[in-house]
Amino acid sequence: MKKILSVVIITLLSFVWVNGLNAQTLEEAATKYNAAAELSKTDLSGAYEQLKDVYQMCRTIGSEADELKSIVVKLLPTWKYNVANNYVREKDYASAINQFAELANDTILNADADLKEKAVNQLVKLLFVQGNSQFRSDQNEEAIKTFDKALEYDSTYAVAYLMKGQAYRKINDEANMMVSYENAKKFAEITGDEKTLDNANLLISATYLSEANSAYKDNDYTTAYEKSKVAAEVKNDNVEAFYMLAISSNLLNKYDDAISAAQRGAELSGEELSKTARFNFELAKAYEAKGDTNNACSFYKKSFYGPFEEAAKHKVNIELKCN
Repeated sequence: MKKILSVVIITLLSFVWVNGLNAQTLEEAATKYNAAAELSKTDLSGAYEQLKDVYQMCRTIGSEADELKSIVVKLLPTWKYNVANNYVREKDYASAINQFAELANDTILNADADLKEKAVNQLVKLLFVQGNSQFRSDQNEEAIKTFDKALEYDSTYAVAYLMKGQAYRKINDEANMMVSYENAKKFAEITGDEKTLDNANLLISATYLSEANSAYKDNDYTTAYEKSKVAAEVKNDNVEAFYMLAISSNLLNKYDDAISAAQRGAELSGEELSKTARFNFELAKAYEAKGDTNNACSFYKKSFYGPFEEAAKHKVNIELKCN
């Protein structure tokens, strides 16, 4: 700082004989600059505002103040970034967002690329936090707008798409919900965001499964089959998707699909009969329809549990007369 000040003073002295009026003005600018530098130790926000005044003074003075102006121009972006970070530390997120946005959008300050990138990254994260807060408070329309603002600065921010989809879900806008989930999946794959990718797949799969269940209740087994198949493809550990796929496949005489789905569902369910019986029952039905009595008997016997037990025993003892 002393070196900078000495340069300013030398510059002042070199011009004092040329134009007394301008020298006085330049001296005032230098004095205000030094005052801002001192104030920055205790009040960076106030110091930044003073530094902006120095910048305007230098512009008014003209070429005589170019050296001081170049110093100020280099300092302004850094000080602004630090002011914004101070607001973050104080949990004044609204002010921090405004400061980072100004820095990210400002072409006058000529911040270097790295500093602008850091400002944008901070801005996107803060907008996401703000959107999440609005979402938790059921301010879903506001949350969507805030997530959109974050995406204006970083269109690849996958988790913002995910939460935007959640906000659309809460206002029953299923079309935009699915678009947002698909974008979350797309950009999570591009950026390597495994957590968001997994969550996006989970939500997409759950949505298709819900549609499959509704179709099944309406006896629309074709739609139930198609939707549950997508749900299982998107999330290959979605046990309920595989169960619905097995049921609807059997109802549509797609027995190989039923067997494949039921085998995967049983594999995911573990060893307990209470969890595998329903899949074994669908396997038995598919094998019976294919004329494979041995496998049908085997899986009916593995279905002796709960709501499947009576029907399975009837198949084993009466209809198929299994050994």
